[in-house]
Amino acid sequence: LTAQKGPKSSPYFSPDGQWIAFTASYDSGPSVYVISREGGSPRRLTYHPNVDYVRGWTPDGKKVLFASTLKSYHPRSTQLFTVPLAGGLPEPLPLDMAFRGAYSPDGKKLAYTRFGESFWTWKRYRGGTTPAIWVVDLETLDHVEIPHENASDTFPCWLGEDVYFLSDRDDSMNVYR
Repeated sequence: LTAQKGPKSSPYFSPDGQWIAFTASYDSGPSVYVISREGGSPRRLTYHPNVDYVRGWTPDGKKVLFASTLKSYHPRSTQLFTVPLAGGLPEPLPLDMAFRGAYSPDGKKLAYTRFGESFWTWKRYRGGTTPAIWVVDLETLDHVEIPHENASDTFPCWLGEDVYFLSDRDDSMNVYR
């Protein structure tokens, strides 16, 4: 879809299937871009020197969800933001720290992880930063932790009212609900 030089990652289709949001490093650090599903020239949505990683879309498809160090004091401490598809300033979500996230279909809840994954290089990691998945009610800010063992639970996504995720709780990375 794109011919620009530079690494590209984390593609997510918009809910209507018309757009693809992705992370790219064309002329600076990783930033949020969108492109039509037909291809063409990507349009940049974030313009600051910090690191941004696309995580998905709001359910209405009007905003892109991304993790960023924009307001962090440490590069391993990211927060979730949204940026309008039409362009504009990023808006922080009401979470002090988050790395991955996914909106419920009605947009009232968010399943998220606070930390990044350690398993990319350490299989069956069981240290102090194994990511757990939390679900937050975005109106009341009440949190519920998905039952978590000392294992890496990550990549939350919703299918109806259920949260699906990857976990290595049985020693091999697999899909759980």
